Amino acid sequence: MEPKIMLKYEDSLKSLIIAMLQSGELSSIEQARKRFQIAGHMTIQRWLKRAGKEELLPVHARRTLDLELDRTKEYDSDLHNRMLRTLELEKKRAKAA
Repeated sequence: MEPKIMLKYEDSLKSLIIAMLQSGELSSIEQARKRFQIAGHMTIQRWLKRAGKEELLPVHARRTLDLELDRTKEYDSDLHNRMLRTLELEKKRAKAA
């Protein structure tokens, strides 16, 4: 088995990438990873956090069942009804178990 190679990035390279993200020259962390061949998915995110540039991190939103039920109720009543039926079946199965 080949040994893992751990790469260390110079502070000047980290600063350059952060500056390019800030200026918009790089439109995303994924684009920066590809352009600079950075394998780790969290590497640049850690740099941004340490540099106090959290505003450049992607925003995560959570989609909940309640939100999806509300959303489907408005535009797709068939899907909404199927979701409700499935939930009822799951509740019955859980009670039976």
